[in-house]
Amino acid sequence: MLDKERLIQKTTFGTNLQVIANFSNKNFEYEKKIIPANSAMIVQDGKNKIISTESLDS
Repeated sequence: MLDKERLIQKTTFGTNLQVIANFSNKNFEYEKKIIPANSAMIVQDGKNKIISTESLDS
C-alpha cells in the first residue's frame, strides 16, 4: 500500500516488473510520474505504461 486508505497499491513481480494501481478518484504522483485516477502504471525493465479502466471492455 502506498496510502493509508488503500486506494494506491503497488505489487512487485520479481526484480523488473511492478504495477502501481490508483483506485482513487484523484491523480497520484509516484516517482515523478502521474498516475491518473482509476488507472494503473506498469513498470517493466525501466519502461512505464499507463492503463486506464476507461479503455477496458466492461
